Amino acid sequence: MKRFNPSVVAVAVICSGISMAPFVSLTSEDFGWQAFTQAYRTVAIPAVARVEGSGAFFTSRVELFNSSGGDKEVVVTYTPRADLGGASRTAVVPLPGDTLLEVADPLSAWFGFSGNETAVGSLLLELRDEGEQLSADDMLLAQSVVFAQNDDGSEFGQFFPALREADALGPGEVGYLASAVNAQVYRVNVGLMGLMNGTQVIVTPQDPIGTDLAAGRTFNLDNGGNRQLNNIFNVFGLAPRDNIVVAVEVRSGVALAYASILDGNIVYDGTSDPTTILPAIFGAPEVTLLEVGPIQGFNEFSGSASVTNHSSGDAVVLAEFFARGQPGVAADTTFTIPGGGTMGFDDIVGELFAIQGVGALRLTTQNGTLISASGREFALFRDGQGEVAGTAGQLIPGMLPSELLAPGATYHLLGLREVESLSGLERSHIAAFNPGSATVTLNVEVYDGATGRSEGDIDLTVRGGELIQRNSIIAVVNPGHNGDVKRLEVEATGPVYVRAFRVNRDGDPITIPPQRDE
Repeated sequence: MKRFNPSVVAVAVICSGISMAPFVSLTSEDFGWQAFTQAYRTVAIPAVARVEGSGAFFTSRVELFNSSGGDKEVVVTYTPRADLGGASRTAVVPLPGDTLLEVADPLSAWFGFSGNETAVGSLLLELRDEGEQLSADDMLLAQSVVFAQNDDGSEFGQFFPALREADALGPGEVGYLASAVNAQVYRVNVGLMGLMNGTQVIVTPQDPIGTDLAAGRTFNLDNGGNRQLNNIFNVFGLAPRDNIVVAVEVRSGVALAYASILDGNIVYDGTSDPTTILPAIFGAPEVTLLEVGPIQGFNEFSGSASVTNHSSGDAVVLAEFFARGQPGVAADTTFTIPGGGTMGFDDIVGELFAIQGVGALRLTTQNGTLISASGREFALFRDGQGEVAGTAGQLIPGMLPSELLAPGATYHLLGLREVESLSGLERSHIAAFNPGSATVTLNVEVYDGATGRSEGDIDLTVRGGELIQRNSIIAVVNPGHNGDVKRLEVEATGPVYVRAFRVNRDGDPITIPPQRDE
């Protein structure tokens, strides 16, 4: 098992075998974009790749969904990473209504990269309707993965959401990327993407918030321009230190930022698979981690997490654990984070409660302070002597109450698959957590990605204070499914948190958030 080394690149995907519609290749001068201005009509993917390195082939998978019902086109612009040089390239991709397009290796399919050509950069995607005005209901839903494909065929990667202008940092805003416990060993990479010409960003490691550990570095980016800082402890010459944050300040323009966090170790022979962390700006009084905790099962799992205090005074945090399938609080405790500090955990559930099992973890401040949190549930791979040989995991984002599904609204979960072959089993799961007291019904409907046809639906009951997970949800709804890529539509009768998980044949999962099309 080779190591996934995102120092080569940070992104991932799995080949789907879906045929591609024809496209027209253009130059970026044909459009002359100056700014990123249309949420959900224009979206950005800050990192895509097609490159050989560290004994693995890095490539991307992109999923696009047009929920409008009418045929549209997507104008896609690729901008190479600043340190690699080269010209931007643009392609026009047909996207029929109500269909999901999954593209393995889009840099080859759309822009003609082939063989050993290196291509690492960003994508801007704009939905358009040839000859007609887009309506208010026309939205482009998209997501991507970057993954390393090893010589033995195994794949390990990380999920990259397609981000909107609303997800970006504007002039004067500072976003904070939390690292991890033992951060200089686990490694932290930081990526940037400009969404407007003349964007200037300053990146500074801090601990606590507001206290610089080294002089900040300034980066100038134009629209689509992107950079990556690999292993920020080396970049800034930091001594060993746990639980720092990386402050990303936008002085002018608009920018996206992310971190790649590795819950691995540089001495592993195997993969130390990364996850993508997005910046927190303000913090909140309540944050929920959906599925986290130590468990022995198909693999040995554990959940790492970082919790950051965005206030100047100590944050007193109530931690409540809701065991999967058991309504109500199973365990609770309180802990304190110093002002501006970040507290990291190798196994947040095990360390806080000394228990085994996966569940939802709700963190609530008790003294008016504001916090953010990010977690990762990861599999530990051990060798014949019982020593950890590598990890593979998924982001468990810190969710805010604003991310609860609105009752009656329709949300989409893209790019799910259930297929078994001689090389292994790829499967997809769905989880829902109801933080309230009243029972909620979640309707889950499966649609074939390529045709848009419904393959059936199921109602899931989520009691008050309960976390549920339904494994292999596609097969649960439609046992006769054909193994192709699917889309789920979900509607809830009350507010619940929902996430889906696509797990490849090597046991490496990605966490997929629901997207609302209105």
